[in-house]
Amino acid sequence: MNWNPLKFLLLLLIKFLAFNRQAKLQDILRKEGVRIFIVAFVGIGDFFLMTSMIRHIKHKIRNSHITLLTDNERIAEYLISQSFIIDEVVIFKINECSKSQFLKYCFSLRKRNIDIFIIPYINLNQNTLLIGLLSRARILIGHGNGGTCRNIWSHILDTAIPLKEKTYEPYQYLTIAEYITQSNSEDIRLVIEIPESIENSISYKLSSMNINLSDSLLVQFSASNGNFSWKNWPPSHFARFLDTIIEKNKIEVVAVGSPGEKQMAQVIKKMMRHNFIDLTGKTTLQELIVCVKKAKMVLCLDSCIAHIASAFGTPCITLFGPTDMWAYKGNFYAITNPVECQPCVSFINRNPLAGNVNDCPNRKCLSGIDVERVLEKFNKIWNH
Repeated sequence: MNWNPLKFLLLLLIKFLAFNRQAKLQDILRKEGVRIFIVAFVGIGDFFLMTSMIRHIKHKIRNSHITLLTDNERIAEYLISQSFIIDEVVIFKINECSKSQFLKYCFSLRKRNIDIFIIPYINLNQNTLLIGLLSRARILIGHGNGGTCRNIWSHILDTAIPLKEKTYEPYQYLTIAEYITQSNSEDIRLVIEIPESIENSISYKLSSMNINLSDSLLVQFSASNGNFSWKNWPPSHFARFLDTIIEKNKIEVVAVGSPGEKQMAQVIKKMMRHNFIDLTGKTTLQELIVCVKKAKMVLCLDSCIAHIASAFGTPCITLFGPTDMWAYKGNFYAITNPVECQPCVSFINRNPLAGNVNDCPNRKCLSGIDVERVLEKFNKIWNH
């Protein structure tokens, strides 16, 4: 939904007029069946980063009913098939509705009697606040300011939890869970699971296609459904890297990704002397998860695939550029080309020297990652 930003004072007025909406958190937690709404108008990777927060809430508030509000159909498809920590998924195409449809939807949520409405920093804006206020959720909780994040809308929240500088995102989300449950947690393991029956079915499907992932390199050429080209390693670098490992090691390479990443796979294939199996745009999220879990090794960009690999311990090389570089423990290897303006894409840790990522002429943080450097890291891991 695209419309002119509402005045800050108007939201304050709506909050004031909804005087019977607010309640104390302690009183809410005493009731049976606490109803919690979590806003997740995000990509798959960002959703996975929220799962440690959701798990902690579900574990500590055992009588809770957690609903995820999202516009991402792939997330919904994944969750509906296996609901480990979320009780309900609601799809609302917030960017495709009219003003009247938006308001009608907000008022329709009143019948749900929402107790706690959670808005993580990545989704904190006037629209998500309006949903929470007009739904008459009893308490609005989200992130406040911190680091380079200065979001005026955080002042509308009933409780705004400060963001922490140089802190990996799952820890940021956990601060919300810790506040709600009044208990600490250091468990940032992501909750990414597939029922055994579905995993076996997908494994059989891959086997029927003569794909043996246990001896394959799984590779991703583009990130975020092809929407963020500034996350991409140059196609020529990918082509040279893959030709080299195929020639020297006779390795089978399997490419995966969202439908919007298909074009990049085709571009790279034309540059190469050798071939690879292209599953880009051909897998569901469940199938993608199984592919990452079964692969001998993964080479990817800053994306959901990196999070999935870390969750299952699959050896993974992740190439970082303009975004915050993070690293999991275990078989996770982060590579970037350090430049003085990194990171230029970050809610909390944005470099004051950074310009607009779309105006960057060469993105040396990614283009400067030498193929030889990635080959060296790959060979050490593959032959380990």
